[in-house]
Amino acid sequence: MATRRPDPFVEHLLELMGPLAARIGAISARRMFGGHGLFYDGLMFALVSDGQCYLKADDKTLPRFEAEASHTFRYQSSRGEVALRHYLSLPPECLESPGAMTPWAQMAVEAALRLANQKG
Repeated sequence: MATRRPDPFVEHLLELMGPLAARIGAISARRMFGGHGLFYDGLMFALVSDGQCYLKADDKTLPRFEAEASHTFRYQSSRGEVALRHYLSLPPECLESPGAMTPWAQMAVEAALRLANQKG
């Protein structure tokens, strides 16, 4: 069985999130649905699809994403277009440095934790 090569974009995201992982604990990536999910402590806080990263948002963080003109993750299913309203596009400057990525990734992890506790 051939080993899959790591996705360079996902590897770049994990590298940018390294300082956050050093503070809070391991961040990992898993292949899913033709893309990847990024996880902290078993909770998915980001998804990667078609070279784009979408971060988890909730009512508390949504205004920050709206201020950046982020767009909702959408995909086509057999029933038509599906929008995942809790996943919004990463501001482009986050891809430039760990310093720019860290606050956004932390915000997404915190939103994932809050949403999981609401279900809980």
